Amino acid sequence: MPRKICLICSRPLVMFQLLGAEIWIHAPGQVEDRDHMPLPVDDIDWSVRQRCDFCNADPAVGLLPVAGEIRMPLSVICVNEPWAVCATCRDLISANQWDDLIRHIADTVIATRIVSETTKHSLLDELSQLIREVRTHATGPVQPLNECTPESPIGGKDEEVS
Repeated sequence: MPRKICLICSRPLVMFQLLGAEIWIHAPGQVEDRDHMPLPVDDIDWSVRQRCDFCNADPAVGLLPVAGEIRMPLSVICVNEPWAVCATCRDLISANQWDDLIRHIADTVIATRIVSETTKHSLLDELSQLIREVRTHATGPVQPLNECTPESPIGGKDEEVS
């Protein structure tokens, strides 16, 4: 199944199933949700505008291949698509510094919201569980975004010999 992007903003969309129906939304916490409702279309020309799927930083510089399902309390997230990463998250993942990645993401999310100490601890617990699941389901190292193509989303572009 082709990946879906929003026709309006060209950002990747996330699919949730609710009562058997597919619902396509902007990734949680994306600013686009404040401007418009997503209009899903197939990403057939690789025109997607990637943003880091971990900390929301713009631009993304790489893709972490992930496969399987992440089980969280109250939901299951299908992750058979690579996760976009910014330079900071790429460096932390590549150095196997997953605890530092969790702190970076939490600091980024908390910095953009006014939250209580109880909410911070709850957020950190949920974030830790999510990142541990992503780490378990990662199927390879981060690949540079400029080497990914629709035919070869992870692992590099085939070069023509002239």
